Amino acid sequence: MTRKISWKRWFARLLVRLSPLLVIIGAALVSPSTAAASQYGSSSYYSYYSPSAAATTNPVTVAGAIFLLVGLGTWLASPCLIRVVYGGKLWDQQAWIFGVEGYVDCGTLEALIFGYNMKRLTWSTCGSHLSRHSVNNFNEWMGRDPTEDPAVATLVQQAKSAKLGEQRIFTIVDTFTMTVTLIQASRPPVMVLLCASEGGNQRAVMCSYDWKSQTLYKETVIRVGTQVLDRMPRIGRVNFGFFRPEDTDTQAVVNDVTYQPQAFEK
Repeated sequence: MTRKISWKRWFARLLVRLSPLLVIIGAALVSPSTAAASQYGSSSYYSYYSPSAAATTNPVTVAGAIFLLVGLGTWLASPCLIRVVYGGKLWDQQAWIFGVEGYVDCGTLEALIFGYNMKRLTWSTCGSHLSRHSVNNFNEWMGRDPTEDPAVATLVQQAKSAKLGEQRIFTIVDTFTMTVTLIQASRPPVMVLLCASEGGNQRAVMCSYDWKSQTLYKETVIRVGTQVLDRMPRIGRVNFGFFRPEDTDTQAVVNDVTYQPQAFEK
């Protein structure tokens, strides 16, 4: 991933790198030996009889105190400055998809993946049939936490006690679009196949893998941004199946590939 250099980031990086030098210079200038040498070099009749007054007006000591205060202040503000240096919008980030079983909020996911929560990850607006969104003042769709909908929250609680073959909840993170999508699947998806376009986005089939037959089986369908196509390699052929042989009973529920995005008010 790359970041564009701005004056704010450049100044914050400069302060962080110069803070140790400022502290060293300030400590050296305010030391008693340096102050005494400077006082002796600029002695006068007044300073001879009033050494305390001369020390307070010594320009070397004043300059050292300023350097020391700026350096110590920069040290104390280092956490905020580091956030400014490494924060902001990312460009050309690497495209990876992470999956976590169960529901995890965006803040926790970002802290676990990137080390710190800078609120870069957002919920997808219409990534799956569990996605929820609302419309802001500019008539734009904004992704919302799906568990704010009581129906989705009930599904999340039921999935905690799901048995083998039953629907579970998975949280999918796309590091390229920096979006998080909540899905339902009976098995953990390990691969994403883009096969069509729908509603201005790409229709992605999330598949699990059967190593015995070397076959990918459909688990659910999500929507991803069209720009993801440029970050995914093409494959020539693949073994694909809609239903696993052991899941042919009526209890195996497969999500419909077409759905309408749902909006709700909190």
